[in-house]
Amino acid sequence: MDSLVKALLVALKLNSKYTYHHSRAVAQYSMGLSHLLKLDEGHIEFIKNTALLHDIGKIGIPDSILNKPDTLTINELKIIKDHPKMGFNIIEESGSSLKKYLKPILYHHERFDGTGYPLGLKGEDIPLEARIISICDSFEAMTALRPYKKPMDYKEALKELEKNAGTQFDPYLVKLFIKYFSEIIENVDLYKYKIG
Repeated sequence: MDSLVKALLVALKLNSKYTYHHSRAVAQYSMGLSHLLKLDEGHIEFIKNTALLHDIGKIGIPDSILNKPDTLTINELKIIKDHPKMGFNIIEESGSSLKKYLKPILYHHERFDGTGYPLGLKGEDIPLEARIISICDSFEAMTALRPYKKPMDYKEALKELEKNAGTQFDPYLVKLFIKYFSEIIENVDLYKYKIG
């Protein structure tokens, strides 16, 4: 793992242990889905590092908003929705070795139907890495305990992914994630070891 990636992860952990652990879990699920696509190890490593950094922009969001147990105001929601741009800016200023992560970090909240943010990209205009991370990010968020909601069980979360296939998510990737979910879960510890 690149020393700059490690340094940014340390900063993320110091800023928000929740976001740090969330990013690690997203990386593990992303590695699992990437293996199912038979991507080469270099590409899987790229997706892992991108997933680890996907929420780095949340460093710029106050804890009072990130951990708010109540419904967010319109202004607070706008601030949350700015985190991909903030992440893009952090990575852009961090050095040339990280520039390859810019687009997937910026686009991880784009939706397959074009209604996502920040640019409203659609379908395969969204990089594969961002489409993978989007699914894994949402799945992990649904199944994790958060200050403002109880976690869903895996079965419920998989149904939610299926329901949003073709609108929020790439339908082929969702189908693969659901079909081989037990295999992904079985290998989570292996991926945890590979993350370090």
